Parts: sequence; structure tokens; C-alpha cells
Amino acid sequence: MYLDKFGFPELAVANSILLNLDNYGESREDLEESWEKWIHHIPFDSPVSRTLAKLHNQRLEKLNREKNATAYQRLKRKLDLVQSRADRYNIDRFAKN
Repeated sequence: MYLDKFGFPELAVANSILLNLDNYGESREDLEESWEKWIHHIPFDSPVSRTLAKLHNQRLEKLNREKNATAYQRLKRKLDLVQSRADRYNIDRFAKN
């Protein structure tokens, strides 16, 4: 059984692999949904939060703020939440100098 530095098994390993990809293809929306659930339960996984924020930001840039106001605001709230989690739980903040 593989464990990451937090003691989590395969899913954490899969996340580590996925974080290094640039293109998620057709699985992107499913992956975003899975990562949203993941960081809800494991909020200190800041690498996943940072990558999810990047994906949300890319989608937000493509949305027309005027034509899709509701979707834009919903995604913007998700982006703000994910970015704050990524910042709050960044392991570098806890490293001793």
C-alpha cells in the first residue's frame, strides 16, 4: 500500500501524478468535481488546491461575464475558496526558517 506524506493511500498518489499533467481532456470536469470533494475533506492538500484553482481560473477566463453571470459568479466563489485554502494550508508557511 502506497501512502503519501500525510498517510493517505492510492488517491493521494493518483493526485500527485495528475498534478503534473497539463491537459486532462474529457476527464477535466470529473476531475475538478473529485478534487473539490477531496479538498473539502482534506483541506490541507494545498498542491491539489493550487492546481484546482488554476483549472477554475482557466475556465473563468473563458466565460463571458455578461452572458453567463450566474455561472461566472458561482465559479468565482469556488475559485476564491480554493485559492484561500491553498494559501492557508501551504506547507511552506509552516516550515521553520
